[in-house]
Amino acid sequence: MKYVHAGLFAVTTTLVQIASPAAAADLTLRLGHHVPAEHSTNREFAQVFVDLVSEKSDGAIKVQNYPAGQLGGQRELLEGLELGTIDMSYADIGVVANYDLALGTLDLPYVFDNMDHAYRAMEDGLLDAVQARVADAGSFQVLGMIPVAFRDTLLAEKDVKTLGDLKGIKVRTPEAPVLIDTFRALGANPTPIPSGEAYTAIQTHVVDGMEGHKEFIYTIRVPEVAKHWIETKHNLTFNVLNISDITWNRLSEEQQATITEAAAEAAAHFRTANAEIDNQFREKLKAEGVTFSSPDLAPFREAVSPMIEAFVADNGADELWSIIEETR
Repeated sequence: MKYVHAGLFAVTTTLVQIASPAAAADLTLRLGHHVPAEHSTNREFAQVFVDLVSEKSDGAIKVQNYPAGQLGGQRELLEGLELGTIDMSYADIGVVANYDLALGTLDLPYVFDNMDHAYRAMEDGLLDAVQARVADAGSFQVLGMIPVAFRDTLLAEKDVKTLGDLKGIKVRTPEAPVLIDTFRALGANPTPIPSGEAYTAIQTHVVDGMEGHKEFIYTIRVPEVAKHWIETKHNLTFNVLNISDITWNRLSEEQQATITEAAAEAAAHFRTANAEIDNQFREKLKAEGVTFSSPDLAPFREAVSPMIEAFVADNGADELWSIIEETR
């Protein structure tokens, strides 16, 4: 398999080859993902990627962008990559970790000090290692990866001042094994639910709240039903852009190069655009009446420390962990 080092993001699609007049695309790909259309990863990466592919191919390759889970949830899209019914998808690395648990190292709590640390690790071998593991584990490959934002916790009816306040709280999580284990270690009751159902689950008290980063939670309108924001900063979200092996192998070398270059340039654009987004959405959440609490995180880190050590040892994640530690 030829493996590519690019820049990030997500596209889900069924490959359609069409004999066409000059005005039509020679190749049409459907880009599908789980985030809303107005989310920055769609606006500042997906749509940028779409435009760059068209520009670089002189219109010969067309990418159709389907945000907000129109083509399925994250897990469904990854399964579609395996079957070849989906061309490209971008997903949280924690969900991709269902194919290789060691990838959950990037989802481990309190692993990355800040965004600069995350990018240093990627540039010094972390991206290469992730690509290699996905290539071995699944029927798709990673074109690129980006850190998006640190995740916090939002609850409907309870504030959290100390670690003990989380005990027994039902927190919606994605189907990400490490995030689930993190909230168990913190004493909460993690409940995996698709993101499209999170609002209703909180509104109907199926769960007490959810975890995630500011922009995503704001965009899916959860602050309408939950007002207590706890800055747990328990995880840094990474998104990966994946392409089905079946699709990739149908592309010409020129088409592969175009998609790879567009992904890399779109990722670079996103890195610049993303720098101030978290602070902007903090202010938007406050305007919605959300209150912020910043508990002492030392007990949180201590509570998850045994989990981190066991995870790295049990899942053969020493290489990934070493890169993270060496770039701290």
